[in-house]
Amino acid sequence: MKKEVKIMKEPGSTMRITNQTTTNSSQKQSLISINAVVTGAIAVVMWCILPIIPILLAFCAGHFVRDNGEKLKKEREEYERPNSRRH
Repeated sequence: MKKEVKIMKEPGSTMRITNQTTTNSSQKQSLISINAVVTGAIAVVMWCILPIIPILLAFCAGHFVRDNGEKLKKEREEYERPNSRRH
């Protein structure tokens, strides 16, 4: 809570210092509700997106392994072809 110090001077009197709060209860309520909405939105996004990440990683890893496996298989076949012919 922020507090603002105001110095008020009335004619013919001494200086008087008063504390005035800058936020009232309705402003606090709106800040709390905005905070709750933002927190809820983040929770929903995390609940929906985070389970998809491992699936995507497994999908990419599977394609990577398959592609590299096919390349290795072709390299092995090319390497073994000349040696397999024994006429």
